[in-house]
Amino acid sequence: MPTIVHLSDLHFGREDPRVVAALSAQLNRDPPDLIAVSGDFTQRATNAQFAAASRFFDGLPAPRIAVPGNHDIPLYNVFKRTFFPLANFRRHIAQTMRPTFDDGQLCVVGLNSARRLGRRWRGFWKDGILRESDVAYACKVFASTTAPLRLLVAHHPVRVEHDFLQGDVVRLGRQALRALAAAGCDAILYGHIHVPHAILGVEESIQAPRSMLCVMAGTATSVRMRLGSANSYNRLWFDGDRCAIDVMVWDETTFVPSLSRTFTRDAAGWVEDVDKIGESVSR
Repeated sequence: MPTIVHLSDLHFGREDPRVVAALSAQLNRDPPDLIAVSGDFTQRATNAQFAAASRFFDGLPAPRIAVPGNHDIPLYNVFKRTFFPLANFRRHIAQTMRPTFDDGQLCVVGLNSARRLGRRWRGFWKDGILRESDVAYACKVFASTTAPLRLLVAHHPVRVEHDFLQGDVVRLGRQALRALAAAGCDAILYGHIHVPHAILGVEESIQAPRSMLCVMAGTATSVRMRLGSANSYNRLWFDGDRCAIDVMVWDETTFVPSLSRTFTRDAAGWVEDVDKIGESVSR
């Protein structure tokens, strides 16, 4: 049964050392098949912060896949921010902005959504964009794989349903959802908001051929909380056409399973097993 640990928003430079140590120890005691990190390794993208993030990342069990977030781009160094925004990320974390993992069971593609929006859009890296060329690359990978499970990892949310933020968040999110659904993508993992969340990208709302899981992780190790959430990460368990998600929450000593949800896949995509909400599946 393939398992994925989904981490996000580590924010080294504003991390809690106790949480960092406990998380690393727990993941090494109970390693998943893949660790996916959806960005914001650092608070201000400095060399020192990336070096600390790299030591943590390298201490995790392999295999791992990682994409940058908007905080992984320098804020105060205008020259690097303009011309070499991800130089430190490439140096310390990963060279490629389109990482791919495929073990025959899972096919996972990472995309960099922390990009400047360009002339067509107002705003900068904070809001993010899923470029058509990047989405087309992911769709090509999904079309060529024989793995029965296909997942995408990015930093910025594609869908969020909360009182303070609703709808499609990342630029070109709806177009990405439609294209990825048609390519057979099963789930999109993201972060950015610091609140754990799992919803369905419903086919009626995006006019896509099937629904996908849209899974957001909270902040794994930082002190930058929102809406009263504790540090947390997600564990996803896949068993054929079933998926279970445990939100693992910091209880001041270790991470323990909190809210758990299960989903079943058919030809139309995923449907939540509403009668099983809250039943932990943590092994």
